[in-house]
Amino acid sequence: GVVEEMAQSLDEAREELAHAVGEQVRAMRDTLRDFATRVRAASPVQVLARQRQLLEQFGARIAGGGVRRVADARQLLAGLGGKLEALSPLAVLNRGYAIAFGLPDGRVLKDAAAVMPGKKIRVRFAKGMVRAEVEEVE
Repeated sequence: GVVEEMAQSLDEAREELAHAVGEQVRAMRDTLRDFATRVRAASPVQVLARQRQLLEQFGARIAGGGVRRVADARQLLAGLGGKLEALSPLAVLNRGYAIAFGLPDGRVLKDAAAVMPGKKIRVRFAKGMVRAEVEEVE
């Protein structure tokens, strides 16, 4: 009868309720697990660890680039130093040339017409200087 039908309905309702509660518990457990994962990922310790790792990576890149730039600059400087040395007046003198200066003003003489016979000049060589008197202008 009626009592048996009610008992069966009650058992079915109890099973449905147990199933529904179980589903809710599983959903809540999954939500809690996701939240815990996010909290761990956002914890100051984890954030700091990630930031420290990024900082170390950037530092390594900067250091590598700096070393490379310094090496490139040294190479460029050495090349420019060689060119500058080749253009140096002393390098010209070492190749056998001399520089004549008018006296008493010390100006570089670029034209023979700037001096007259009997005029005193100073001549600079790669090693040393002399004072001379102009005998003739050609």
